[in-house]
Amino acid sequence: MRQRGRKEEILGLIGFEIFIKTACLSLGFPVLRELLKLCIKAAGYSYITKENLLPFLFSPLSLLCIVLGLTAVAVLLLFEMNTVSLALRQKRAGIKVTFPGLFYGGIKKTKILFRKKLQGALTAFLVLLFVAFVSLPIVFFLFFGIEQTKGAVNMAMRPPGLFILLAVTVSVWWVALLGCFFVLLSGTENGDMQKLLKMGIKGVRQFRGRIIFGLLKRSAILFALEIVLYFAGLALMIVIVLRITPEMVSAVILMRTFARYHFIICIFFVSVNVVIYEYFCASLFFGQENRETAPCPIEENMYAQAYMPKKMRVRKKLLSLATAVVLALAAVEMVVFFRNGNLFLAEALEEVCITAHRGASGGAPENTAAAVGLAIEEAADYVELDVRLTADGVAVLLHDAALFRTTRIPKYIWEVTYAEAAEYDAGSSYSADFAGEKIPSLEEIFERYGGEIGFNIELKVSDDRALAETVVELVERYHLEESCVITSSFYQQLVWVKELNRELKTGYILSFVYGDFYKSEAADFFSIRASFITEDVVKKAHLLGKEIHAWTINRENELKRMKAIGVDNIITDKPAYARKVIYGGGLAETIEEWILLLTPKK
Repeated sequence: MRQRGRKEEILGLIGFEIFIKTACLSLGFPVLRELLKLCIKAAGYSYITKENLLPFLFSPLSLLCIVLGLTAVAVLLLFEMNTVSLALRQKRAGIKVTFPGLFYGGIKKTKILFRKKLQGALTAFLVLLFVAFVSLPIVFFLFFGIEQTKGAVNMAMRPPGLFILLAVTVSVWWVALLGCFFVLLSGTENGDMQKLLKMGIKGVRQFRGRIIFGLLKRSAILFALEIVLYFAGLALMIVIVLRITPEMVSAVILMRTFARYHFIICIFFVSVNVVIYEYFCASLFFGQENRETAPCPIEENMYAQAYMPKKMRVRKKLLSLATAVVLALAAVEMVVFFRNGNLFLAEALEEVCITAHRGASGGAPENTAAAVGLAIEEAADYVELDVRLTADGVAVLLHDAALFRTTRIPKYIWEVTYAEAAEYDAGSSYSADFAGEKIPSLEEIFERYGGEIGFNIELKVSDDRALAETVVELVERYHLEESCVITSSFYQQLVWVKELNRELKTGYILSFVYGDFYKSEAADFFSIRASFITEDVVKKAHLLGKEIHAWTINRENELKRMKAIGVDNIITDKPAYARKVIYGGGLAETIEEWILLLTPKK
C-alpha cells in the first residue's frame, strides 16, 4: 500500500480474500466433519486412533475423499492465484479493481485454464505444491505446538541438520516458485505447456536475486509479526478469561481454550502468508517496474475487458447475498467451535478428554444440576450422569435404585412419581451449602445445559427397554446426537440403543477385562475400571477403531499413567484437577506465568 496506485488494488483483494477464506472455512469444515464420519463408518471403525490411522487412510472411500479433497483445494487455490494476478493486470490496464470483478473474472480465467485439460491439471498441482510449501512451517506449528516446534528448530539449526534443511528448502522453493510463475504466465500467453515452462524457468532465473531477497525479507517480517500477534492474542485471551471466570478455574479453562485459539490463529496465519507470497510473485511479472516481462497495456486491457462479467448489477446483488450468508455461517461455526458440546473438536484437538463423574461430584452433590454446572465451570469435556425411570416413566438423574443415600427418603425410585421425587432434597446429605438441591430430570438437564457440554448418559437397569427408548427420544428431541454418548454395564441396553438409533455412540462399562470384549458390536468404546487398563488393552481396542475410557481416577500418579498408556477419556470426580495434571508441564507453567504477569498484585 506504500506504493503509489496500489491502495485500490489491495482493498479489492482484501474484500475478495475475506470472502473466499471465510466461505471455505465456514462451509468446508462442516463438510469435512461429515465426510470424516462417513469414512470412519465405511472403514468399519467408531473412532480414529494412532493404531488404526494407516488402515483408515488406505481404505477405498478414504482414498477417494483424499483425492477429491486435494483436487477441490487445488482448484480453489488456482482460482485464488488467478484472482491475484487479475488484480494486478486490471490495475495496469487502468480498470477499476473491485471485489465482484475479481470474483467473476477469476472464475472465468480458471475455466479457460481447464479447457486445456492437461495444462489445467498441471497448473493446479503446481499451485498446490507452492501453497503447501509456504504453509509448511505454520502447519508444523499447528500440529506440534510450542514445545515440539522449539525442539525441532533447535535440532534443525545444528549441522548436518541445518545443511539438509537449507538444501531441501532451496530445492523445493524453486519448484514451488516455478509453479507459481507458470500459473501467472498461463494467463498472458496462448502458448503450449512447454513454452510456458520455459518462460517460467526464465522468469525464475531473471528474478532470482529479487526473489531470494524478497522472500527472506518477507519471511522475516511475517515471522516477527506472527510471533507478536500470537502472544498478544494469548495475552488478550488470558485477560478476558480472568475477568469472566472464577479465579480457581481460570488456568484450567485457559488450557481448555488454548487448543482452539492455537488452531484458529494458525489457520489465519496460513491464509495470510499464502496471499502475501502469491502477491509478491505476481508483482514481479505485472508490477509497474517490470513492463518488459509483462503483456503490453493494450493486451492487458483486452484481457481485463474479456473477463468482466455481464449484468454486473444482478451479480453484485447475488454476491452480496452470498457474502451475508457466509458471514452468518462463519459466526455460527465460531460459536460451535468454542462450545464444550462440540465433541468432534474436543476429540480432534486434545489428547485425552475429561469426563466429570456424576457431574463434578468432588465439589457438588452427585447427579444434580449444581454438579453439572460445576463440571462446565471446571472445563470438563463430558459430564457422566446416571439415569433411571420413576414410577410414571420420567428419566431422572440417580445412581442408586434406593433414594436413601442421597435424599434420606426410604423408598426406591420406581415407587415414586417424578412430581414426588422432584420435591426431595438431594443436597443436604452432601453439604449444608447445597440444601434444597433437587433430583433433576434428564430433560431438565438437556434443556438447561444442552450444547454447553458433552453428556455421557449411563443406563442403570438391565431389563427395561423403556429406559433406552426414553433416553434416545430425549437425545433426538434436543438434537444432542453429536454431543451425547450412552453407556451401560448391561450390554442389552446398548443393543436396544443401536436398534433405536445406529448413529448414537455407545460405551460398554466393564469392571474388569475379560475374553474378547473388544468385538462387542453394539459398543463403540469401552469404559473400564482404571486398575485393569494396560497399554496392551488400549492398543488392541485402538486397532479395532474403539476407544478406552478409564474410571474413576482422582490421584495424580494414576492420571499420569492413564495418559502415558494412551487412554482416550478419563472419568474423574475432579475435572479441573485432572486437566491440570494431564495437560501440565510446559503449557500449564507458561499460562500460570502469564496469569501472574497480567494479574495486578493485590
